[in-house]
Amino acid sequence: METTKHFSKKTAWCVAVHFLNCKKQIIMTKLGTYKNYLLDTISILKANNKKLQLEFKENKDDFIEGQLFAYYDILTILKQQAIAFDIKESELRLSELTENDLIAAMI
Repeated sequence: METTKHFSKKTAWCVAVHFLNCKKQIIMTKLGTYKNYLLDTISILKANNKKLQLEFKENKDDFIEGQLFAYYDILTILKQQAIAFDIKESELRLSELTENDLIAAMI
């Protein structure tokens, strides 16, 4: 004789809601990881840019100038994409960067 369990609609609903809540938590954790990754990457890019600016002031080297242009390009793309995706620049810690800040050492 085979025994089967029948769940009530209420039980099935509770299981479904629990599953969706777990799924939502996983997604939010993943989004938090991506946000932290992006914030760390931007922080590193800004620090490297600042370091190169100081280095360029001491030694007007063509290679360093090329690197500064690359950082300028990357950081401005990040700022433009933030605007395009309706993300506040301040959330990505990009709001304090101005074009003048990025090219100050090259002028």
